[in-house]
Amino acid sequence: MQRNKISPVERKFIIEGVAQNFRNDGRGRLDYRPFTIETGVISQAHGSARVTLACTTIVVGVKAELGTPLPEAPNKGIIKAVVQRWNSKEEESIDIDLGRLAQNLCDLLDTSALSLRHAKNCWVLIVDVVIFHEDGNLQDVVAMAIRAALGDAKIPKVTVVESIGKAGADEYELELSDDPKDCVSLPIQDFPVIITFTKLGDNHIVDATVDEELCMSCRVSIAVNKKGICLIQKDFGSLSLVSLKQIIAASRKVGVTILSQMDHLIWEFKEQKIKN
Repeated sequence: MQRNKISPVERKFIIEGVAQNFRNDGRGRLDYRPFTIETGVISQAHGSARVTLACTTIVVGVKAELGTPLPEAPNKGIIKAVVQRWNSKEEESIDIDLGRLAQNLCDLLDTSALSLRHAKNCWVLIVDVVIFHEDGNLQDVVAMAIRAALGDAKIPKVTVVESIGKAGADEYELELSDDPKDCVSLPIQDFPVIITFTKLGDNHIVDATVDEELCMSCRVSIAVNKKGICLIQKDFGSLSLVSLKQIIAASRKVGVTILSQMDHLIWEFKEQKIKN
């Protein structure tokens, strides 16, 4: 069960450790805990992934449905993200916040590959994010899991067959390919990860534990891809302009490292599955 209180003595110890760049678990302020990534973990989904960071475990499933494009984006598909907890009786507010963050991330993806027929038909991807265990830093793990699941997604190829009806009007049919290998992949190379900075005392850390989150006075999540900053979202608290510049610079460095680790872990997992 996640803690919701911490004693003044524990708080003082944690904050003083961060000030000395030596956290409770031995990490420095900009160090992540080890994480693992598994893809293709839900056989019924078009794409899926499980990411585990310490004891935080999140599973994402991607399902594709046929739908109608949005009027403002007639040549694009749609992605809808939903975040929920598994067997949770806690308040739903954090799920709403994480859901908003997840949707903001998905909105950054180019969905042109999901378009089928201008202003008429497109693929709608439902991205289901389920939090199974919590050990801090949910924002970053949600982003990792979404990125891995979308990268694993294989959308059936659809051919639009047009004809002229009896009344002379254009008619069409959507034909799905019978070949399971004949599919469309999403361009996730520019899909970002989230680097969340948590302020403890006068310093900021990444990948905060539950105990560290109980000591925080400010939290900022920054979406980073290999090209730079994509999104900045502040949860609460105040932040000086100098501090913001510092964490933006740090997010670029940390973000590139996490992206590289993710790509390597996904490749390694797929290679292991092939061998087995």
